[in-house]
Amino acid sequence: MKKKVVSVLLTAAMAVSLLAGCGGSTSEGDGEEPKKTAEEEAGVETVEEKSITGAEFDPSEVYAKDNSGIKIGLTLMTYDFQFFRDMIAQAKSTADELGVELIDYDGSNDTTKQANAVDDLVSPGMGALFLNPVDGDAIGGATQEANGAGIPVITVDVKSSTGKVECHVSSDNKMIGEEAAKAAVELLKEKNGGESGFIYILGFDPISSIRDRAEGFIEYIEQFPDIEYVHEDPDTLTAEKALEKMEAVLQTYGEGKVDIVFGANESDAIGVISAADAAGRKDFSVIGVDDSPTLNEALADPDSIYYASVIQQPMEMGKYGVELCTMAAQGMDLDATYIATPLLTVTKETIADYEKDMAEKREALADYYD
Repeated sequence: MKKKVVSVLLTAAMAVSLLAGCGGSTSEGDGEEPKKTAEEEAGVETVEEKSITGAEFDPSEVYAKDNSGIKIGLTLMTYDFQFFRDMIAQAKSTADELGVELIDYDGSNDTTKQANAVDDLVSPGMGALFLNPVDGDAIGGATQEANGAGIPVITVDVKSSTGKVECHVSSDNKMIGEEAAKAAVELLKEKNGGESGFIYILGFDPISSIRDRAEGFIEYIEQFPDIEYVHEDPDTLTAEKALEKMEAVLQTYGEGKVDIVFGANESDAIGVISAADAAGRKDFSVIGVDDSPTLNEALADPDSIYYASVIQQPMEMGKYGVELCTMAAQGMDLDATYIATPLLTVTKETIADYEKDMAEKREALADYYD
């Protein structure tokens, strides 16, 4: 069965990725200057990479230090989703535990507003920056500004495309897509008796983490020649735009034509579920990413088409980010350039246990939620 891949944005992104990954060759003859790599042209400071898992990261030494007087500037992509509310709550708690001052700004999904926030944070006495960019490319100038001021930069979830980043903390977003794809394949086996069917993928190419999830999902399902898929993106990253996109999809594909929809972030999945509910469609299942009250409620509802969530650990990201910033401000060796946080796939069968665990964690951080 021939694959059906309708994704102009994905094709463009892959082409850009291929170009960016091809460094220029060097020429030592005729007095010519060596050609610069794509990274050098972009202003990326190349360093030897060392990746570790969160279980391997040991920040205990910094907790034994006197960290009073250290200021950390933080800006998150947005405070609108539970994912980021959990991240900032844990970051604030960790800052208090370490005895550092945390100055935070909501990026409001606005690249200009976030860049202006970094301008404010790049100031005398700032020990380090914790950046969760709205867009990795757009934050590059602000990262370089911090570099020029001698302020260490730690990025979380989305990495700055240019400038020097001391350490990046995130889930492996391709692995998120792969884990979602594994759940999808198992569901297809249950539904269709084998690794075959049709999957619609809703992502958002401009944000690298979401783009990587879609790519990881596609790379995994392409192992199975009898699984067809279409990948498209909403115009902007909101549940409303995802709903609009899905309304058009439901008009294109009638009852029984779609087996699974993968929404590569919270707003995508919510938009898909909302569109299906409005159309009275229950002929397909939805797999999404992240923990949110809306998605968890859908998982807990036995009549909902929502089947599974691949859930990241934003509290761990917030904790590691502040610890790394404090270590960097103290001039300590960070031991790694990338720290991978764990993933958890939650289904209808496991949602009750997961929610109980998270309720306990959020209760412990209750004073840090706005």
